[in-house]
Amino acid sequence: MMKGSLRLSRCAIGLDFGSTDVRAVQLDHRRNLGKVLCAAEFPRFQPGQPITSDEVAQIADVLWRQGFRGKSVTLSMPGDSLLSGIMDVPPEGSGAPRNDIVKMELARMSGCDSKEMEMDHWALPPTATGHNAQQAMAVGYAHTTSAEFIETVEQGGLVVEALDANVCALSRACRPALDEPNGICVLLEIGFNGTKLAIIHQSVAVYLRYITNVSLGLIIKSLQKDFNLDRVTLRALLSRVNLSISNPTNRRESDLVQLESRIAHHFDKLVHELIIPLEYVCNSYQKENIATVVLAGSAGEIKGLSDHLAKKLETKVVAPSLDSLVQCPADMQGRFGPSMITALGLARFVEA
Repeated sequence: MMKGSLRLSRCAIGLDFGSTDVRAVQLDHRRNLGKVLCAAEFPRFQPGQPITSDEVAQIADVLWRQGFRGKSVTLSMPGDSLLSGIMDVPPEGSGAPRNDIVKMELARMSGCDSKEMEMDHWALPPTATGHNAQQAMAVGYAHTTSAEFIETVEQGGLVVEALDANVCALSRACRPALDEPNGICVLLEIGFNGTKLAIIHQSVAVYLRYITNVSLGLIIKSLQKDFNLDRVTLRALLSRVNLSISNPTNRRESDLVQLESRIAHHFDKLVHELIIPLEYVCNSYQKENIATVVLAGSAGEIKGLSDHLAKKLETKVVAPSLDSLVQCPADMQGRFGPSMITALGLARFVEA
């Protein structure tokens, strides 16, 4: 990881490359990263394609025109390239080289060379299942993917200050919404290509998974085919969807409710995917239920989705806006929703 000096009052830009959109946040360094100076969300120039240096240069130009300053950025790898695993580790104070042991074990689990990866890890809270060994969660990126990504971004004119794990950025940004640190909290980033699941206990991630069969992209492709709609029309309809509303009063609303029913059914698959992980974590830590579920990502913008999932999961579900997680200028109030959470977490990155 690379660490550069911060200029003036601005920290590095938290830059989140999505499949179809770009999101960026820059914070005021003088206020301990507690105030937004700039925030932006705009479509990618080559949606659905791997990022190129030419597109990065175009994105950098947009950021400058929207008030961002400096070339330093903090990123997370797009997609599901994050390596992760849980493993037993020697007790603290044993004198054993814990970091080297964890890195070698993650490399073995992932089929990588330990010399060709970057890794971080954290201790897990003790479980109530009788497992006496200290355990750790490790996350990392293989150099074969991360080095190419960094090179592409820097050839586009930006300077990569750090490459962060997406789960760490999410957890960092959502800290104000995780109001029960001793409970079980769930982070769900529902993006265009998949859903990233992180289960948090005592302020650390204790379970990670990438869910491929629930995503905004799958919804859009299915609805385009079945309703014979182009993407522009469908996105306009999605902005009117509200999964909390029922009992249509006219034919036009009835057609919209049919669309809403299909979307709700798709997210019911997510509820099914969560059952086993949540039971496993609750049993491991002797917790009866989930304290909070936090929605992030593009799909978190769908009106009523949090209410729909709350009913299905029988727990509190929130989809935080940017201004609910960090101080924003008056002209940003209400402008940015849960799709900006990862960018906020990246902007709050501080290398240990």
